[in-house]
This record gives sequence, C-alpha cells and structure tokens, in this order.
Amino acid sequence: MLETIDDRVFSRITGADVRSWLEQDLSVVPIRGSGLESYWQPPVGALTVVAGLSSAGKTSFMRWLSVMVRINGSRVAYFPYEEIPERHQALYPALVKNIIIAGQVVDERARTGRYETPSTFAHLKNSIDNARNNSVERDKLVDDVIKIEGLIVANCVWEAERIASAVEQIVNAHKNISTIFIDYLQIIPFETQPKDANSEQLKLKAIVNEFVRIAKKYRVAIITGAQFNNPEKGSNAQKHDVLNSGNVRAAKDIFHQANTFIGIWNQTTFDDDYSGMTPSSIHEVEIDIMKNRDGERKRGICFDFLPQFGVFIPSLREPRKLRAKRERAND
Repeated sequence: MLETIDDRVFSRITGADVRSWLEQDLSVVPIRGSGLESYWQPPVGALTVVAGLSSAGKTSFMRWLSVMVRINGSRVAYFPYEEIPERHQALYPALVKNIIIAGQVVDERARTGRYETPSTFAHLKNSIDNARNNSVERDKLVDDVIKIEGLIVANCVWEAERIASAVEQIVNAHKNISTIFIDYLQIIPFETQPKDANSEQLKLKAIVNEFVRIAKKYRVAIITGAQFNNPEKGSNAQKHDVLNSGNVRAAKDIFHQANTFIGIWNQTTFDDDYSGMTPSSIHEVEIDIMKNRDGERKRGICFDFLPQFGVFIPSLREPRKLRAKRERAND
C-alpha cells in the first residue's frame, strides 16, 4: 500500500519535516510508497543506471521516481536532456497530484483484491479525473512540496565534456541535494564529435567515472538514464535478449561502473515496434534490477504505466516469464 503518498500522510509534510529528513545520515534515499522500496532504494554516494529501449518510458519513469524522492522529503536536481527544462518543470504539479491519486487506486486494489485490466482503462481514467476535480486542498499541498526548492530543473546547455563540472556546480550551489537525475547518457551532445564508436565509448566511460566520483565526494545519489540497442525488426528478440549488460548502446562498460543497474521492459510498446506511447491504454511494464551491489537482484517487478498521467502503479500481474512457464505446464 502506498501509505507515504496517502493524503493523510502527505498533508503532514512541512518545511521543518523536509529539513529534518535532509539532515539525516542515510545510506539510501527513501522512496517509500513507490512499490520498489522492498527491492531497492537509490544508494547514497553511488551511481544508478536506468536503461530501456526507445519509447520504453525511461524519461517518464525517471520523472516519476524524482517525485517519489521529493515526496519522501529529499531534494532533487534534474538534467532533462530529452526535453526543454520549462516543459519538464511544468509537468511536476500535475504529476504530484496524479501520484497521490494513484496511491488511492493502489490502496483500493489492496483492499478489494481487484485488478483492473487494460480493457477497463476508461473506468480508471474516470476515477482519476473525478479525484482531480475535487482537489482544492490537494493543490495547496502540492504547491507546498514544489515550492521548498526541492525540485531543481537544470538548463541543459552543457556538452558531454562539461556535464560532470555542471553537476558539481549544482551540488555546490544548492546544499542538501540528495539525488541528481541525468536523462539520459547517450543523448548528451559532444563538443567534439567522437571519430568512431570506440572513441564515443571511451568518452562516455570517462563521464560515468566522473559521476561516480561526484556521488562519492558529495554523498549524493546519481541516477542516469541509458538506452539499450533496439533489436532488428524480424529478429524475434525477447526481453532477455534486450535487457543484458552487453546491449547498452555505445556504453557497455557502464554496467560495471554502476552500483545498481535497472532495466525497464515495456511489453506494450515493444509489441508495437516501439512506435511511441499510446496515451489511452495501460502499459505492461516490468522492472529488472539487473545489478545491485547493496542487495539482491530481482527480475520481473510488475508495474502498470499510465502514459496519460505519467504514473507507475505496482501491479498484481504475473511476470511474463512465470506466466509463460505456467502456461506451458498447463498445455
């Protein structure tokens, strides 16, 4: 149950609470209520990589995760290289409200044992729309969280050769930042274009090494996005073919440099040849913790992703691998 983002708990978050939480010496950044906290929370002083295919929902996942970090009382800096900062910043207030509402949906699932399939998306959409229309007090609470300088969106004007210095400047300028998001690694432009694939890989490796250094020096969690190579059309590739350490585009070494490596598998967009987000549906997403120096690896953590609202909801759905195994046994 998403108790942390229940209205009753959320309403008690104050500026004093945020300051006291930030003063704690934590080995991880709390993301209570996300549905991931039983398996992983961002480690302080270390690098986490979130990787997926194009259109898998990497940016949406990282933005959602940044709000979960913020709702839990920590301060965030975000480098949105895939979109302009103003658009990214403008999405936050609605996203915070949608996450609160999504928490109510999950609570209802846990209480009744019901699971909404994608065919009932219209019913779920109506529930969220109705809740949003009765949220005057919630709007005030969202404003309180957003305004405590807790969500800093950086203007991404730095090339790859200078991104590490820019991250360090942000950390020095805004004290008590706990988590830095960089979205995403392979899209950061180079000042001097690499002459070949090997040169690009060496440059990206140097950037990632700098991220690790900064995370350790300033005791912050750094989370960067990355992209897997898309399989060739007609190759019959499956999840296990894509989500592997050797398939990260132009940055194979990043798997070994990271403390945690998380893979996102979006079955819905994969079935559609990664043609983009379909807003009027629920996407079947699985999160794989492929590497975790501080805990166990975990495959097939199921979420429902609602692109229209930007939220990821823990799902009661069975992981595809287990489902296929059970179906074969029943044949």
